Amino acid sequence: SSSGFRLDGGRTLRNQNTLTWSGGGILFNNNVSGTSIAGSGTINNIAGATFIAAGNSATSIGLSNFGGSDAGADSLFTNAGTFRKSGSSDTNTTTVDVAFNNTGTVDVLTGILNLTNGGTHTGNFTGAAGTIGFGGGTHLINAGATIATQNVHFSGSGTTTINGTYNIGGTTSISAGTASINGTLTSLGSALEISGGSLNLQAANASVGTLTQSNGSLAGSGTLTVTG
Repeated sequence: SSSGFRLDGGRTLRNQNTLTWSGGGILFNNNVSGTSIAGSGTINNIAGATFIAAGNSATSIGLSNFGGSDAGADSLFTNAGTFRKSGSSDTNTTTVDVAFNNTGTVDVLTGILNLTNGGTHTGNFTGAAGTIGFGGGTHLINAGATIATQNVHFSGSGTTTINGTYNIGGTTSISAGTASINGTLTSLGSALEISGGSLNLQAANASVGTLTQSNGSLAGSGTLTVTG
């Protein structure tokens, strides 16, 4: 609904079919009437299930920090099925500001899906037109996982380590934080944009059509070819 959804007190929402979220925010660790409730919430999107962030009004999955032991730090979204963003405008952003662990598939068909609170990922990231954002926290993409979205944007103050396969069709961009591609670098896409942060390609060779750098750093011992 447009007013959103609240999950607190250690409760778990388990999706085992198709769930469509089309409006409002999803808030973990939401105390009621000022009463502190121990434990935050968890969403489990199980294997075979689909969780859809649909349209322009599925805005954010976040948490409230009430301090002390009620900081919301244990809020968690686990995706073993398919998490899909679709039906939005190209610039619309859905932000996931709780830890997000992906063992299934994240499919970004439209807009921007920005993961801002870290996670461990053994599953794949796909999408023919959208952008996956690693926007904060510590993200670990394990060997065997593939990032194959149209675009990737690294931002925030966190660290993203990619030990799997990186194969982008459109644009790789970084504005803040640190990103290291340690696994198989198949493609950075047609464009590489660096406005801040640090991108390390390690020993991999790569080519892009255009390179734009206004700040930040590009590291690695391989060769980057700009074809123009």
